[in-house]
Amino acid sequence: MLQLMTTAHARKTSAREMVSLDAAPAGSRVRVVEVGGGTGLARRLAQLNIRVNQALTVERVAPLGGPILVEAAGASVAVGRSLAHKVKVEVLA
Repeated sequence: MLQLMTTAHARKTSAREMVSLDAAPAGSRVRVVEVGGGTGLARRLAQLNIRVNQALTVERVAPLGGPILVEAAGASVAVGRSLAHKVKVEVLA
C-alpha cells in the first residue's frame, strides 16, 4: 500500500519539469524547489526575495551568459548565471 502511494505521488510531482533557474525559458512561471549551496547563498537569495516554494516569473534571459531577470514578490531582480544555476525550479507554465 505504501509503495502505491509513493508511486502515485512520484507521478504527480514528476508531471512538471524540474530545471535550474538558468535553464528556465523566458516568459515562464516557475516555483523555487531547492537552493544548492550553503546558508550564505540562501541568505543572499532571501535578500533578493527569492525563497523556496516561491513563484517567480522569468522575464528575460540575457544572451552570452548574461544575467537572468526574474520577477520576485513584485520586483524585477537580476540574477547572475552562476547563482541561477544553483537554484532548482519547477516550471509551472
